[in-house]
Amino acid sequence: MNGCRSPTRCASPRLVNASRSCHPGFGSGRQYSIQACGERLPYLTTDPSYTGGYKIYASNVLQISPKTAAEAGSNATLATFAAEFPGLVLSSSKLAVPTSTGAADSKTTYVNGQTCAATSKYPHQKGSVVYAYWTSFGQKTPKLTTDPSAIKFSQYLRVTMAFEPKGVTPLAPLPATNNEMVTLAQVSTTTTAPVATTTAPVATTTAPATTTTTATTTTTSKG
Repeated sequence: MNGCRSPTRCASPRLVNASRSCHPGFGSGRQYSIQACGERLPYLTTDPSYTGGYKIYASNVLQISPKTAAEAGSNATLATFAAEFPGLVLSSSKLAVPTSTGAADSKTTYVNGQTCAATSKYPHQKGSVVYAYWTSFGQKTPKLTTDPSAIKFSQYLRVTMAFEPKGVTPLAPLPATNNEMVTLAQVSTTTTAPVATTTAPVATTTAPATTTTTATTTTTSKG
């Protein structure tokens, strides 16, 4: 069976993930950020018609709710997310962020060895693709890798996809991202159960009325 049963729910530091039939298919949230040459790039937007297991919410919250085994377990990685998101390219040598409609955008496409724009924080410096990630909220210094498939979607993951000059450590997702994730978690875990009302039929029995007439006997004596 390739399907996974995973109710939609966003996780946060304040909430504990319940076990599901596929892991890490908790229907939970992860924080992400994208930056290039020292500047944060605009939020990604999910195509409304998308029905897969990775959905983008406001403020860079990525909801993970696997629909198939290919999206769950050890397959739930940053590379899998990129493969399903229209126009997003994440590799060891290229970072390409699409427009809001999923189209390629040369302004936000970066390849190793490319120089940062003159107006950027690091003008004319050559950059390369790097992925920074934090696996706990107490972690200050991120782990760095050039392989998006090496980043598994663990419970408290924060990840930044970046293109930066050598020696520049990507910034963590903004506090607003964490706040949005907490808000979504609180909303999605508030469930109002429908009230079932049963009305038993009332049985009414009408007994037939019984009328008894006693015959009257009249005796007349002859005189």
